[in-house]
Amino acid sequence: GPYGLAEEITQRFVNMAVIITGKPAAEDHFHRLLQSGARDFVVKPVDPASLVESVYRAYEFEKKRTVLLPSKNMEETRVRKAKIISVFSNKGGVGTTTIAVNLAITLAKNFQRRTILWDLDLYHGIVAVATNVVQRRHLTDLLNEIQYMDEELFESYLERHDSGLAVLPAPFTPEFGDFVSAEHVGRILAAARERWDYIIIDNPSFFNEPTIAALRQSDLILVIGSLDLGTIKNIKACLMVMDKLNLSRAKIKLILNTVGREFGIYPKDIETTLKLPVYAT
Repeated sequence: GPYGLAEEITQRFVNMAVIITGKPAAEDHFHRLLQSGARDFVVKPVDPASLVESVYRAYEFEKKRTVLLPSKNMEETRVRKAKIISVFSNKGGVGTTTIAVNLAITLAKNFQRRTILWDLDLYHGIVAVATNVVQRRHLTDLLNEIQYMDEELFESYLERHDSGLAVLPAPFTPEFGDFVSAEHVGRILAAARERWDYIIIDNPSFFNEPTIAALRQSDLILVIGSLDLGTIKNIKACLMVMDKLNLSRAKIKLILNTVGREFGIYPKDIETTLKLPVYAT
């Protein structure tokens, strides 16, 4: 009956308020109503004003309960927050953008994850070209509205790819890159985390304030390299900078690109030199 169903719903779904409508038949109606966990009972025939008032009362009660039970609520919110993955190399031309784009599209298309690809290479970003999306809105316009930042405003700046991927492109022209600050990156990521599963960030090949802010907030940093001496030198320098920035080694994963073209250097040589395992090739 309705009481059993109400009890099942309130047990299985946290933050769910149940209102029962009907005619109170049994003598122990109020006792059963309390036991079921339902918030209210609206007598049939239903008066619309009474029903609306009941819904508002139930909503207000749940809102107060959420405030009083922050630990449970925060735990649930954390589960929903997006995982941020930064793709980075301090040497250009090793395939950072290619890996970022393919990773993002794979998550969106093959795994059906709500995924954003953010082109944070503010001066030379080519993600819009690589994904073939038409950029309608300008990132710098978003910065002008940053004080009003929320999920809806942020999402109005995203372009859609055929795979289902959402793309936040770099500014149209390089000079606008100077306007993006570390604080802007923090505000944008905070808004993006609320409704999405993954945020993939394609970074430039140098450490600037926006990039450092993105790396600090990332759950995973994919450092891209290839099998040549110049890249090994650069990755070693890159890891030293990351250590100085107190970025946890646990979240840094080394990805080697173009493996199979033999340059006389092998992944195991790089692992020995850098004291860092190769995560993927």
